[in-house]
Amino acid sequence: MAAELAVLEALGGLARITAEELDTAAALGAFSGAMARVIPHDWVNVAYLEADGQRFHLLGTFLTQATGQVPAHYTADVHTDGSPFRHTLRTGEPRVVNDYPSDPLWAQAEPRVRALVEQMGLRAGLSVALRLRGRVIGALIFASRQPGCYRPEHVERAQHFADYLAPFVENLRLYAIERQQRAQLAALNAIGQTLAASLEVADVFPVFATAARTLVPHDRVGVALLSEDGTTLERLAFAAHDQHQVSWGDCLRLADTGLRVVIEREHGLWSADAYHDPRVVLPHDRAAVEREGIRSVICVPLRAKGRAFGILTFACTEPGRYSESELRAAQQIADQIAPFLDNVRLYRQVRALVAAEERNRLAREVHDTLAQGLTAIVLQLDTAEALLPPDAPATPMVVQARELARHALAEARRAVRGLQPSALVNRTLVEALEDEVARFQQRSGIPASFERPAQHLALADSQATALLRIAQEALHNVEKHARARCVRVRLAFDPSAAPPVASLVVEDDGTGFEPGQEQPTGDGGYGIPTMRERARLVGGSLIVDSRPGAGTRLTARVPLDSPATPVVPTTPAPSLGADAP
Repeated sequence: MAAELAVLEALGGLARITAEELDTAAALGAFSGAMARVIPHDWVNVAYLEADGQRFHLLGTFLTQATGQVPAHYTADVHTDGSPFRHTLRTGEPRVVNDYPSDPLWAQAEPRVRALVEQMGLRAGLSVALRLRGRVIGALIFASRQPGCYRPEHVERAQHFADYLAPFVENLRLYAIERQQRAQLAALNAIGQTLAASLEVADVFPVFATAARTLVPHDRVGVALLSEDGTTLERLAFAAHDQHQVSWGDCLRLADTGLRVVIEREHGLWSADAYHDPRVVLPHDRAAVEREGIRSVICVPLRAKGRAFGILTFACTEPGRYSESELRAAQQIADQIAPFLDNVRLYRQVRALVAAEERNRLAREVHDTLAQGLTAIVLQLDTAEALLPPDAPATPMVVQARELARHALAEARRAVRGLQPSALVNRTLVEALEDEVARFQQRSGIPASFERPAQHLALADSQATALLRIAQEALHNVEKHARARCVRVRLAFDPSAAPPVASLVVEDDGTGFEPGQEQPTGDGGYGIPTMRERARLVGGSLIVDSRPGAGTRLTARVPLDSPATPVVPTTPAPSLGADAP
């Protein structure tokens, strides 16, 4: 009688969890102390089922002599056999294990559970069902370090106390669901407020990623939008909560990835372990999994106006993080942010049209003023050369001025047409830089050297153009201002960076200046701001290292396009669960 009163007191403590949010482990500890008088055990826990009956939660902690407490508040699948409580949750039948190592089903148990049981030295196990209105809602679990310690009377007693415990566990489950829903609503509200703040994705996305992590745990999250022709996924935004995580790249052909299933079928996909998933077979997908250490992944469609226009992807480096519930949460997030992203897409299209109109206006201005003025200069210099005597001292200067004017005219016409600079037509950046350094030395008389890169990586046309223009402007500044005795130009690639980087360094031993104090004037002074803007437009940066009397070193760093690509299962199956072969 005293033992039953003690147990009832412990049950009362469990009941207060729903109202007072007491620590579950502490309450189970009190319950364990009371139950020790009637059922031998070294460990006790309670598992409750989710509403779909396919997943369970363990409430307590694992206690070990070696390490103290190992948290066990985790979710797993019911349909995995090999442990007593999974059997009880699935069938509602009690189960007794006399000795875990010799039990025929023990080899099927989850590796983490087997490892913890071995660490704790547990040998025997007992589980009985928690029932409410004839329905199994969970299991009461006991384990002992003494093999064969559980007898039929222990099963009967355990079931008796499980019947007392069931209403409290149900209240706890409902309260946990309510708290989770409140947290989800708060996270969704935070996401909504974030999206309302700006149409600039770079400002919004990091805040969104942090808020979304409350709903879907992840190490990285990314958004890719479908190109206008529907053949390519183009990255719009990316955020990683681990500094070692890197982007999957800016552009990916739809035919090269299993992501096409998400777009074509407008249905989300998930994988609990992409590394061992036989459906991850395409080369780009497999390479991304192996290189980035992706294990758990969710991809859901972004939909607007009755069609999928992009994909939202969550990924973790830890396996087993995702289930159907996280897939539903991810789709809920995608449905909330889709209107914002669709507006961003339309906003960028409008901005591109405005930029195109502005480029056309500038092209007309360049054609009508600069190009025509240079043409007139060339004609005047042609006339001057014809009027000068053949041996006149000014003739070489007139010829050089005419060639410079013709070169500037050609570049102006190419700028109007939006083409590459002539120095890069049918030539590599290395070749163009070598020629540019040689012309600088010939023109200025300042000794100049160029260091070629030890290895080469592919550069986009816009990146090569930006680096060449920066080198030209830097050399022009040296010639005009530095009074240098020598100049060094170096191009290098760093494939080990994430993403890989191209670096251009222009260094002189001239007069130097105080960085940050250079200001544009009517006579010029736009060089460094222009170089910075060129680097920024291709995603790079410009570092100016100089001081008066100590020369100048300009370093332009440009991130290169990464070949890494997103990954997702490639078969048309709508989901990929934790029990996939």
